[in-house]
Amino acid sequence: MGLSILKSKIVVISVFFLIFFLNACEKTPTTPSINNTSQLHEIKAPYWIQEPQKLTSFEAVGMSPVNFQGMHVQRTEAITHAREILAQRIHSCIGSVEKKKLKVSGSIMQKSYLSITEAITEVLLHNSYQADAYTDKKNNLFVLVRVKFSPEIQKILGDFKTIKERQLTSLRTKHFSIEPLLKKRCYSKSVLLQIQTKSPMYHEKPIWFYRPNYDSKNITGIGIAEQVSSTNFISQKNTAEMLAKLSIVKRVHTFINSYNKFQKIVLHDEVGKIFDWRTETKSADKVDNVVVKDIWMSPVTCELYIWSSEK
Repeated sequence: MGLSILKSKIVVISVFFLIFFLNACEKTPTTPSINNTSQLHEIKAPYWIQEPQKLTSFEAVGMSPVNFQGMHVQRTEAITHAREILAQRIHSCIGSVEKKKLKVSGSIMQKSYLSITEAITEVLLHNSYQADAYTDKKNNLFVLVRVKFSPEIQKILGDFKTIKERQLTSLRTKHFSIEPLLKKRCYSKSVLLQIQTKSPMYHEKPIWFYRPNYDSKNITGIGIAEQVSSTNFISQKNTAEMLAKLSIVKRVHTFINSYNKFQKIVLHDEVGKIFDWRTETKSADKVDNVVVKDIWMSPVTCELYIWSSEK
């Protein structure tokens, strides 16, 4: 009797271990955790962040962390950071080319070489623009700034070898939906229904936030205004429009000033090439032909975004 009980226990234990090993060897699919799921939906960083060594001398990347003052300040800081780096890269590149071209040998030549290099750097820097942007999972903002190689700029560079920029990858966009904004209730429904964003959306924002010139050959500007409890929607919209226009005016103004300075240096210097072309001498204070191309409001922060362009 005792022997049969012992045999029964041995059989039970054997079956238990057999089941255990079978389960251990079986490959069962695993369900991704919440963190893994969020990583699956995270947008991949563009090449200009992953491979900074592939940037040309006329490109630079700036970064800005989240700013409590809002996206307007954060974006301004990122672009400013990028342009500071870009100025150094352009100066180094143009300086080496000018030095070889002028064959610096004396103090007078040295002065000429430095003044021309500074002047060209300033013109190129003031003809730079935001080509792309990216936000990571911590909402840090990265901005790619490039020099716009217009025919005028190419004439300034003269025989300088044209840089081939790497083409930006196409973005997977979707149509705008006003539902998230209506749920947020930044304003009354009748007011919010006025915000009908026309452009495609990418990564929870209009595509023009990332690529302001994506479908425009003219100078564009973006204005971002926070919602202030003491004001209404009209006031917020006017502020955003003003900021967008100011960004266009500033770009036109700085380019004209830098080009005029460049001309004076070239014309008054013994060494240098005199250009026989003229720019359009429009005053930056008279840029009235600015139109609003699109409008969008963040359903997270209630900030209002305006995208404007020269006609």
